[in-house]
Amino acid sequence: MEQILRKLLERKEFPKDSFEFREIVAEYGFVIKMLYQIQDEKPVMLQIAETYRVEQVREKTDETYGAGAAEFFALFSGIAIVEYIDPFTGEPVKKHNK
Repeated sequence: MEQILRKLLERKEFPKDSFEFREIVAEYGFVIKMLYQIQDEKPVMLQIAETYRVEQVREKTDETYGAGAAEFFALFSGIAIVEYIDPFTGEPVKKHNK
């Protein structure tokens, strides 16, 4: 997960619809599914996004990754819920919140 977050920060300025950004979104979602052994990563990703907004977590994350990293990770987690690239086909996939 550490590597994914670092790659994500490297792509922070990329357009959110670029292949490079969407590729890391797909990797993030895939790792969440495998890590938690779940079919739908959305609830976990929502919880992760909220966790990055907790003051102590935000401070530690910004200390580790740089100022503004926690908010970016929280926003990224929200983006990852909505759309990503299928890691097996490489095709963009739009997810719908239900």
